[in-house]
Amino acid sequence: SGSVPETNLPRSMADMSVVLLLLALTPAVFTWVSEPASITATPTVLKGNGGWVDVSWKHIEFSDWTDYIGIYPATIVNDTAIPSPIMFQPAWPGNHTKKYPPHQGSTRFYLINRRIEYIIAYMTGTRPYSSVTAVTKRISFTNLYAPLQPHIVVPPQNPTAVALTWNCKAHNMPKWKIGLESGKYTEVIKANVTTYHKSDMCDPQNFYPASRDGWMDPGFFLTALWQPKVASTKYYYIFGDDKYGYSKEHFFYSPPRLGDRQKTVMIGFGDMGQTPRDGSHQHSWDWDDRGEVPTLNTSRTMMNLVDKALETTNSVYVMHIGDISYAVGYLYEWDQFMDLIAPTASKVPYLTGIGNHEMGWSGSYWGPPSDSGGECGVPYLARFPFISKEFKPPAKQTPWYSVQYGLVTTIVMSTEHDYKKGSEQYAFLKGALEAIDRTVTPWVVFTGHRCMFWNNTYAWEMQDNLEPLMSEHQVDMALWGHSHLYVRTCPMYKFDCKANAQAGGITHFLIGTAGYHLGGYYPGKDWVKKGNKWDYGIGNFEFYNSTTAMVQWINVATGKVMDEVMMSRDDTNDFPRQDKTWRWQNIVPYTPEPPPESPQVEPTPGSSKANVPGPRGVSGQN
Repeated sequence: SGSVPETNLPRSMADMSVVLLLLALTPAVFTWVSEPASITATPTVLKGNGGWVDVSWKHIEFSDWTDYIGIYPATIVNDTAIPSPIMFQPAWPGNHTKKYPPHQGSTRFYLINRRIEYIIAYMTGTRPYSSVTAVTKRISFTNLYAPLQPHIVVPPQNPTAVALTWNCKAHNMPKWKIGLESGKYTEVIKANVTTYHKSDMCDPQNFYPASRDGWMDPGFFLTALWQPKVASTKYYYIFGDDKYGYSKEHFFYSPPRLGDRQKTVMIGFGDMGQTPRDGSHQHSWDWDDRGEVPTLNTSRTMMNLVDKALETTNSVYVMHIGDISYAVGYLYEWDQFMDLIAPTASKVPYLTGIGNHEMGWSGSYWGPPSDSGGECGVPYLARFPFISKEFKPPAKQTPWYSVQYGLVTTIVMSTEHDYKKGSEQYAFLKGALEAIDRTVTPWVVFTGHRCMFWNNTYAWEMQDNLEPLMSEHQVDMALWGHSHLYVRTCPMYKFDCKANAQAGGITHFLIGTAGYHLGGYYPGKDWVKKGNKWDYGIGNFEFYNSTTAMVQWINVATGKVMDEVMMSRDDTNDFPRQDKTWRWQNIVPYTPEPPPESPQVEPTPGSSKANVPGPRGVSGQN
């Protein structure tokens, strides 16, 4: 009733006792109310290209289970609206059995150098009604201007040359220094510079993120082109400039000379993406909005396979066939992807083909227009030069090419542009196939993002327009992605199995299994020789000589060979015997360090199925 309990004391003294009791309890119970909310980060300056930051917060008034800790560019303090976070973590993860969360907590983030200073904010409420409760001091790097994200490129126009592309915040006469000995650089190559702007993004009228809350200044892209004096040779290099500094030392192997008969190894896959290595959430359609979590295993297995191949040959390259980063308009995720592949892309050519999530916009050949989030190919082509005559605007893009490397000619089409007879792309593909000299590159690999042998409109169109051309010119293998499962077919033409490529049969590999959430089906037809929709994997293509090759599809969580086939360009079956034991003994599964109180989400080593939580709902994205 609110009345004071009866006592033997006078009423005025009873009232006083209640007041004194409340005053006595106040320091213990209500101290947090009088303290301002705060959040701190340690350290505030990171070395190198990335590092861990410990974050703690306290005195959070009216905390809620929907609160989150967000990573933002420090420049948002000047913005009139809060942009999407670069990444975030729930302030209170796990099962919620209490009505209200505590008023203090902690977590960890791994931040990479994106050429910006960060702040970390405690956010109350869910978007679009989030509000800032507390903000850390700025978090920076010892060198925000450091050269970043190196990757080796083989120019299709000159396959004996080599180029290096990298990224930086600013530049002053950038250059690539190369030498045959570690620390001794005798070649100095000047770099060309380009970039893109918010106005280069597409469909702002549709409120796609690339030109809105997903925009991030990309800095500058630098490319240096060099003609090595000696083929198939190890070179050491650094890149950067005298004002802003140089990278650490890397190495690469110069391309083999044309007609070289040494073994060639290609690592092939599609639909990879990226994920924060600390388990944070970000804009994503899969893995509970944490990006493509299996890419941590994919990038490690890819690096192991490349290193293993380099023990026996200098002719090694990577072929990534579309859906590269899955940034889809949240452009800071491109930095996450380029950082993820750098250990491999800095030493061997990293070739790519365009997919719907790089290209899709209102002017695309195929839809839907939201697939790239307004990127329309510009951020992708800026990072992977030589693929297209121009990288902006979209009307000038021609992202199809052919490149010779070792024993292989690789032809990369764009399934996101017109490829019917009479189109510019069809004329190119026809000319590239006709120009192949089998005495120089006896093997031909044809690649595109969307799958030719599926049962839908774009597949029928490819079957009608491209399959006769490919069969006529004896394409040995065709690599596809877009659908997130593994399929290997027989050598076939019009779904009729043939003896080999010389008989007009094309062996198709659907390898969209590098990171995005798996799904789909494979038909129970006699032309399907192997299918797998449960495991994440990448392809290992070894071309031993002009007549014999081996293809393996490898589980990226365990290093286990899930499928293997020998292929021949002659009519004999005299294949070299393969010993899988020594081949895979150095493939070590990669298990990333989980964030505090977060479950391990990687597939369990040794399991044939991915022991992982499913996505939120059923994704129809490819």
